[in-house]
Amino acid sequence: MQVTQITSLEKETINEAPSIKDIKAKVSQGAKRMSAKLGGKGSASQMGKGLEKLEKGEALPANLAKQLAPFAKGLQAIFADVGQLQKFQTLIAQAEKKAGVEKSATTTTDFDPKKVPNPKIKVAPGAGQLLDGDDGQTYIWQGAQWKNNATGAIAPKDVSPGLSTKRVTNIAKEINKAGVGEAVKAMLTGTKAAPIGPAVR
Repeated sequence: MQVTQITSLEKETINEAPSIKDIKAKVSQGAKRMSAKLGGKGSASQMGKGLEKLEKGEALPANLAKQLAPFAKGLQAIFADVGQLQKFQTLIAQAEKKAGVEKSATTTTDFDPKKVPNPKIKVAPGAGQLLDGDDGQTYIWQGAQWKNNATGAIAPKDVSPGLSTKRVTNIAKEINKAGVGEAVKAMLTGTKAAPIGPAVR
């Protein structure tokens, strides 16, 4: 019962988490509103592009630099006032903390979860297989359980059995493809001894 509750909570968090695209849109709109209060006239798109370039340390084209100029004036006023600067630092810390939580929960990643194993999910030797669940999500076999390859959440109870069945089916196909199906069957039924490999030193 406890596992079901945790899984439901994870699913709810994932579904409600904003995507990277949503976060960028919020940043652009927020920058446009603040710029307007400071006398700027740039569009949300221009604000977003300008801030993204600043974050990456890239040179700003003249038109974007002009649109972001009002922010420089506002920051100078804040930096000149110790009390306002402390408030500003507190606000930044709170915003970064919230943004970090939202980003970690989002289903959008820097890699393709449909094709590449999530580097943040530790898997046992021989594990790491990727399979699509009946819910359309891609899961990775960790060695003892299935996890959502994009979010790291444990696979729901109604999805996990289907994934395990697919995994066994794929293993059987690979065995037959290698032409050792009968030999493996004989070993599993006890009619043939398993081959003895070199001693491990």
